[in-house]
Amino acid sequence: MSWSMSNMARFKRIAANAARGAAYRVAKSAPASPLMVYVEVTRQCNLRCRHCGIWKTWQGKQATGEVEASVLVGVLGGLARKGLAAVDLFGGEPLMRPDLEKIVSGLKEAGLHVTVTTNGTLLDVARAGSLLEAGVDQVLVSVDGPWQEVHDELRGRKGTLDKAVAGARAFSAAAGGAARLGFNTLVCRQNFHLLAETAALASSAGASQMRLLPYHQCYPFNQLGQDDALLPGPGELGRMKVALAHFAHKAAKLGLSTNGRTYIDGIVPWFAGKPRSAPCMAGITVCDINAFGDVYPCYTRGMPAGNIVQRPFDEIWRGDTMEELRRKTIGCRGCWQSCYIEPGLRLSPAAAARDWRALLRDVREYLG
Repeated sequence: MSWSMSNMARFKRIAANAARGAAYRVAKSAPASPLMVYVEVTRQCNLRCRHCGIWKTWQGKQATGEVEASVLVGVLGGLARKGLAAVDLFGGEPLMRPDLEKIVSGLKEAGLHVTVTTNGTLLDVARAGSLLEAGVDQVLVSVDGPWQEVHDELRGRKGTLDKAVAGARAFSAAAGGAARLGFNTLVCRQNFHLLAETAALASSAGASQMRLLPYHQCYPFNQLGQDDALLPGPGELGRMKVALAHFAHKAAKLGLSTNGRTYIDGIVPWFAGKPRSAPCMAGITVCDINAFGDVYPCYTRGMPAGNIVQRPFDEIWRGDTMEELRRKTIGCRGCWQSCYIEPGLRLSPAAAARDWRALLRDVREYLG
């Protein structure tokens, strides 16, 4: 089979999944597989972030319980033949997993688009080279501001901003355009006024995109406590709205791709306690797998539908528990998480029409 025929067959499978996902509310029939799977490859982390307590849930003995690379590759590779388009490997800190490159290369051999989301502090020339050799398509580095006193304080370790930016630059230079670099940026009380400056830093480091992630107090990242000081006060929301508009303008001027306009416009209402209604794709076109194999249609709810070490993914995906959880997400306003909300916006005719450039970007990125 030629590459073009293989690529066309893959496109058809993914398009069919997208269509069934968009029609789920009417047909109540789930796609053959998710379009995107977020995989927490480890709970280990070398930072102590204020907005994420996942490091508190990890103990050394748990490392032996993390899903083996061969299992992850086998499950996700099988889904690629049913219409899975992309996988995002995160943590914890994924670079602390020694067989990360084995996972990346296995997923690439299956024809998947692979992203690694990292805090960047362990990313150097050598690790950038090994990730690129494994075939990684994109690395997202978490950077929460252009100033050490902001980023380092949020991340719980001094010197993390310098290390993260150095890691981002090392990857960008090593990739030479063969893979994409992006920034993930928390949006909270301490840094919303710095988003435009952070976009400038992202561009200077060689990033082609910057994704905003508003602070959430939900499972699994904050199951052992939340930090209310990260939430903007009512009197700050007007300034946040202006800052977000300034960021969007700056990102466009720099040529950085970012969240869709509809999503960005919903960040302030989320913090105001008046989340906008959006079609949620949790358990329909997107799902999560944690470090121990539990499958979550939606991490925010904290309810797994099964475990890939114990049961076949298809059995979990088609099972009654997953279907019950899917239906509970319809009309849910429990979060404004980009990973769940934005896929729904992409498949919403009104939002897609407004953000058609973002839609085309996603098609090029994941299907190109």
